[in-house]
Amino acid sequence: MTYFEKSCARMLATGFGIMMRAWWLFRQHQTAICPTAETTLLITDDIHAFTRNPMYLGMVLMLSESRYLRGRGLTTSRPLSTR
Repeated sequence: MTYFEKSCARMLATGFGIMMRAWWLFRQHQTAICPTAETTLLITDDIHAFTRNPMYLGMVLMLSESRYLRGRGLTTSRPLSTR
């Protein structure tokens, strides 16, 4: 595995970890995870003290790294259309 691939793997793992930490905090505080559900509690500690939406941050990190890997030809996914 090259240095580039390792750094991309770390970024993907970081994004996933941020998402899972936010999910776990929602579960621990017994509040809804779905963004369209009624808000019952505002979590302001832990990862939420650094970012307003850690789940979205995690998704953006994971998607940007997977997109970058796809552009370099390092993934096996194919485009949906051939146009």
